[in-house]
Amino acid sequence: MGQVRTQQELYDIFKDEVQVSNPTLTDFTDGSINDAVAGAFSVAANELQALLIDKFVLTLFEGATGQDLEDLATDHFGESFARPGASNAIGVVEFTRPTFTNGAVTIPAGTVVKTDQDANGETKSYNTLLTVAMGVSDLSVFASVEAQDAGTVGNTEAGTVINIESTLTDPTVVVNNAVDILGGEEELDDVDYLEYIRNEIQKLSGGSCEAIQAALENVPGIEQATVKEFIGYVIGWDISGSLPVGDPFIIARVKAFISDANGTANAALIDLAKEAIKTVKGCGVMVEVFAAVAVTQDWTAAITLNPGGPNYSSLSVDTAPIITSMTEYLQNLDIGDDFVRTIARAAIMDIWGPDGSNDLTDFQTVTPTGDVSTEDNERLVPGVISTQ
Repeated sequence: MGQVRTQQELYDIFKDEVQVSNPTLTDFTDGSINDAVAGAFSVAANELQALLIDKFVLTLFEGATGQDLEDLATDHFGESFARPGASNAIGVVEFTRPTFTNGAVTIPAGTVVKTDQDANGETKSYNTLLTVAMGVSDLSVFASVEAQDAGTVGNTEAGTVINIESTLTDPTVVVNNAVDILGGEEELDDVDYLEYIRNEIQKLSGGSCEAIQAALENVPGIEQATVKEFIGYVIGWDISGSLPVGDPFIIARVKAFISDANGTANAALIDLAKEAIKTVKGCGVMVEVFAAVAVTQDWTAAITLNPGGPNYSSLSVDTAPIITSMTEYLQNLDIGDDFVRTIARAAIMDIWGPDGSNDLTDFQTVTPTGDVSTEDNERLVPGVISTQ
């Protein structure tokens, strides 16, 4: 079996081959002609070997980066595997008015709404996606909006989209966003793009829970997705006669729960999720998409620092790095995952204990006092995280 050789090994291979071919060529002392030729060969062969290894690594998804990674993905699977560009934030705003004196008002698709200017004099602008209308007796209507600028710049907090730039037939109409507008993301870096490729490959299986989950996780703005399959026993029903028809039979029902960075999802994100799964769900199988329910979880831990640990001095003053690890642990729990104290302890000790940085000799959860169970649609999100 072939193996990677060091430059010295390549030199020795050349020397052995020369002496086997001609035993009289024995002078390989420093500076001799044989030494010079063998040295040149070993350097060139080593460079070629390194080049071949580098090129081979680029043929593996785990080894490629940048444009090489994108080229590899599109060459193997087509243009649908190209690196996604930055995505636009989406959300919902509500148009309201104090009276319906001015009658029906139409709010066309493309109506521009925006935030106030920030400290730098900049605003965030959004376009409505569909035409909506307030009838003659309506005082409010909801509309989906999309940020004009792609990337995280389009994300904004609730209550900040309060200006209407476009002219409406009723000047008393005002706008506001009751919930955050999210989903704006920058172009994927290599780590996230590699995960995107894995999900796209998983989608190729089609119809499975794994394929549906992969499709959902590739929707901009969805941080987590969980897909659950349920089996139900049903029977046909004659509506006119109010009588059962035939024998009971089994149907499959699927529920998908999604969440954004806040642990839940708005209506616009749910609509994007429904669209994303159309190409992967099985024909005739209902897949319902629901927003996850965010459940705030406080976590307090009693820690024992290792006096001989590499970060003892700094951690004695500030345990923020350990708190960050605890926060990330909760953030990485999937929808429907329970908080199990022993598993959580093992995860933190893997990072900070003897098998990690060796800064902790013990870590015990004080709050919560017991394991925390969740429902299929619940996602634990970090609340107050602390150490003592």
